[in-house]
Amino acid sequence: MPASQAKFGLQAKAQSPDVALFIDWENLKISLSQANLRVNLTSLRETAETFGRLVIANAYADWQDDWHQSDPENLYAAGIEPVYVPTRMVTESTGLRRRKNSVDIKLTADCVECCHNHPNIGTFILASGDGDFIHMVNTLRPYGKQVVAIGVSWSTSPRLADRVDQFLYYDKDVDPIDTQRYRPHGLAPNAGDESELQRIFDVVTDIVRSSQHGDRALLSWIKNELIRRLHQFDESRFGFPKFKLFMREAERRGLLYIVEDGLVDWAYLPGARGAEELSVRSVAPMAEPVDEAALPAIIRFADALEARSPYVAFMYLVDQISRAAVVPHLSRDQLMLLLNQAVDSLIFLRGTYTLEDPLSGEAKNIRTLVLNREHPTVREVLRVAPPAPEPAPEEAAQPGPVPESAHESPPAAVESPPSDAELGRVLAALETDGENATLLMSAARRYYQLRHYERAIEYQRRAVACEPDNVEYRCLLARTLNTAGHTAEAIALCHEAAGRAPEHPVPHATLGSILYAASAWAEAEAEFRRALALVADNAAQRAQLLLSVARCEERLGNEEAARALAGEGLQLAPDHPGLLEFQAYLQMAPRQREGYQWAKQAAALAVQPGREAEAIEAAQRAMRADPEQYLSYYALGEVHQRLRHPRTAAENLERAADLCPSQATKAAIWQKLARLYSRLGEPERAQQAQFRADSFGLPQTPVKITEEV
Repeated sequence: MPASQAKFGLQAKAQSPDVALFIDWENLKISLSQANLRVNLTSLRETAETFGRLVIANAYADWQDDWHQSDPENLYAAGIEPVYVPTRMVTESTGLRRRKNSVDIKLTADCVECCHNHPNIGTFILASGDGDFIHMVNTLRPYGKQVVAIGVSWSTSPRLADRVDQFLYYDKDVDPIDTQRYRPHGLAPNAGDESELQRIFDVVTDIVRSSQHGDRALLSWIKNELIRRLHQFDESRFGFPKFKLFMREAERRGLLYIVEDGLVDWAYLPGARGAEELSVRSVAPMAEPVDEAALPAIIRFADALEARSPYVAFMYLVDQISRAAVVPHLSRDQLMLLLNQAVDSLIFLRGTYTLEDPLSGEAKNIRTLVLNREHPTVREVLRVAPPAPEPAPEEAAQPGPVPESAHESPPAAVESPPSDAELGRVLAALETDGENATLLMSAARRYYQLRHYERAIEYQRRAVACEPDNVEYRCLLARTLNTAGHTAEAIALCHEAAGRAPEHPVPHATLGSILYAASAWAEAEAEFRRALALVADNAAQRAQLLLSVARCEERLGNEEAARALAGEGLQLAPDHPGLLEFQAYLQMAPRQREGYQWAKQAAALAVQPGREAEAIEAAQRAMRADPEQYLSYYALGEVHQRLRHPRTAAENLERAADLCPSQATKAAIWQKLARLYSRLGEPERAQQAQFRADSFGLPQTPVKITEEV
């Protein structure tokens, strides 16, 4: 159940059992860094408090690690206790050295001890996506404890999500990436009137004004002060499921600004400080001196990291470089600035990596950095490169699930055994435990990432033989078979899996995806409907399956049915991006649809080096069909940035921002423009662009030191 459906309000909290929060800090931090995100402690703590009175809140990590150097202070500020767990270096049988800690052991021991010593605690919240915690969950539940897990959608173990009483996605339910989840227009049926809401906002501004910090106040402190002054304050009375969304409404009205500082949220009064002191509203000049001599070491490290990871996001690269001490003389901010300059110089290219949840079928796009191996600097560095410092293997193995999309088949792979450190470790472990299904699937996953599909199939078959009743393994094997071109066998395997587990929706959803990719839309729709009938209480999965059925109906020419299905899905998940996009597509005229298809093709080509001419041609065709389609202008902006035509890029991006219907995307484009104008030496236009990005009330990051969105 999502957090928005949990218990809210003071009365509900008072009647609920006490709550304990245990955070696997490194797991959560690494998972979010893969998508250039950070942990927001305000949102995490507030979500925990919706389940009852939070009496224990611990975060576990090696706090002596440089990567976590500033985190304990921020945790203390949020009322969370940092628990130190040391890290040690171990040598594996292959001779490789890697970092190892015992966070899972210490966290599990504390949970079990808490269960016995504090019977008043009825709800245990685990912030981690690590499947190793399944045993802890199985230990707590027989004692009558409710176990809630919070994990990142692209890196959480499905088995952990299945075992807990409630599972929340951090990036959807705790601190949504798309933060346009405000209260709907108009108050909720039982909400107080508008004048009462405005009166409370007046109290909020008075609280911030009276803060001991002078011009800002923590959101958690503001809520406590509201309760003290108003006694019965409850944001849900006004239709807001969370206090942070209540404060976002105040920000939307121009009463204050919300700024994330030190992993927690602060409220500022307008004009309380100059723009230069509000980090999210400043556009710093790019003239800060950095040591460009460090760039070769970074290039060599990125080359090694790309060989071990299916994708590399900006913040993930920053974190890995910091942890490996590749350039220890650079501060984190200097490192990020240097990487941004490398992006501007086309040493790194921006790209997109698509992840698909094998259970729900939902796809997510993550912006990535790719080393431009055609760049003269990169070619020179790698030609004479000494041995590169190896990324921390524990993190290098984490970047995310295998892309399982049936809609886009990667090119065929050469089947010679790849030289890969991560794969070597898994294969070495299999030499002593050859029947371990988890290890077999790990080897298959890595072979798939390396595009050695036949090898992946071989190890998946072995895993299925070890666990013949594991439906998920069979469906993943079917997807890999289809990717490798063995479609008939993949379809047969899905039928076999459905026969073994007639109540399981995944075989039908998998078969539907395979048939849809083969343009067998009627048969695909039938399978998606069978899966839909088996998914009873999971709103997110039902919404995704309704989208799949709607797409089949549209392909079959039944647009009215497609509209009805999309509307039904949006009732379950109002902010589902796929459903919103599909609904907008159905409302287009034929010429607009043609323009939309060309624009999508242009956007896909725009992130592929060497295909700039094709991207420009596709964008121009899109404009001829529909001059009001923002995506074609955005694609041109991307291409002209790569071609070093910043003025032309800015003109197209401004047009894209004006036409774009999504507030989140508008904010991202304006922030990109702020950086572009700063590079062009136009600080006033840069400030104006950043102001427009901030006006949407979405969390922003400093333009000076972050990846362009």
